[in-house]
Amino acid sequence: MTAAFLVDAVRTPVGRHGGALAGVRPDDLAAVALLLAGLPTTVPGTTVSRLCGSGLEAVVQASRAVEVGDAGLCEQVTWSR
Repeated sequence: MTAAFLVDAVRTPVGRHGGALAGVRPDDLAAVALLLAGLPTTVPGTTVSRLCGSGLEAVVQASRAVEVGDAGLCEQVTWSR
């Protein structure tokens, strides 16, 4: 099995329910930051919505994908409302 390593993490902005960010899609919040980081558009990604557990769930999903050979690099978007 391939070892997986967490290299970096970025958290999308968190807002109040129904607040200024209510109409913004979570993947749109992260897309610009990822492109500015130099990641190509070919890097697969997914959105995770598990409220407070989103960040940890994203790490677990990415780790599994790398360890079993489904991915070499993962980008995950998490958000809480």
